[in-house]
This record gives sequence, C-alpha cells and structure tokens, in this order.
Amino acid sequence: MPTRAGILRAAGSLLLGALMGYVLTAFAAPMLMDVGGTGETRQARDYMLGFVQNNNEMLASVTPGRDLVQRAVRLQAEGAPASFKTVSLTFVGGRTIGPLTFQAYAVEIRPTSGPDRFFPLMLTLFNGKVVRSE
Repeated sequence: MPTRAGILRAAGSLLLGALMGYVLTAFAAPMLMDVGGTGETRQARDYMLGFVQNNNEMLASVTPGRDLVQRAVRLQAEGAPASFKTVSLTFVGGRTIGPLTFQAYAVEIRPTSGPDRFFPLMLTLFNGKVVRSE
C-alpha cells in the first residue's frame, strides 16, 4: 500500500514535470516557428487564376482601383487572345511584413509554337490588394 509520502512525492514530480514541459514549450515554440511566413493568400490565388485564365474581372477584383484611362489601357492589353496554355501554377512561398505580403509562384506555360517555358512570378500585396507583379 502506497504511503502518504510516496503519493506526495509522485504528485510533486508530476506537477514539476508538467510545469517544466509548459515552460520549455513556451520558450522553444517561437524559435521553431517560421516567424512572418505565410501560406498562400486568397487574393494572390485569385490574381494568379485570373492571370492564367485571362479573366479581367477576377484581376480587377484583387487590384486597387485606378483611374479610368489606366484601367482601359490595361484591359485592352490583356484582352488580346492568349498565345499560350498554362501547364502548371505552383505556390512557392510567401512572407508578410506589416501590411505588405510577398507571394512567389512558379508558372509553366506551353506556347503555341516552341518548347514549354517555366518562369517565376512574384506578387506584392498591400492590405490585401495586388499592387505589383513581376
């Protein structure tokens, strides 16, 4: 039959172990996390899908409003029929720093003539709107 001292010693060890586990986890977790790393944002994904599908409405929904002339020139330039087919679209990674989010993609296209091509595309979002793609 366990003695009272044995039970107190076991309970103390259990309590001390739980406390140490909590403290060590609280200390180690921030160091193990990729601080500032983000998954793919909905706005960036919508922009990329609009880009590969040549969908001007989808692109306009995730870009900041511009004056009428700039939007007309952009829509006219993007309205030309695509001379390629998108083979793959891959999210590579991203990072958020304050209101800025950077998202990287890898795009593989198949032109109407010539070999398949692969190129990276980087999006910059400010407050959830795509302000730059390069």
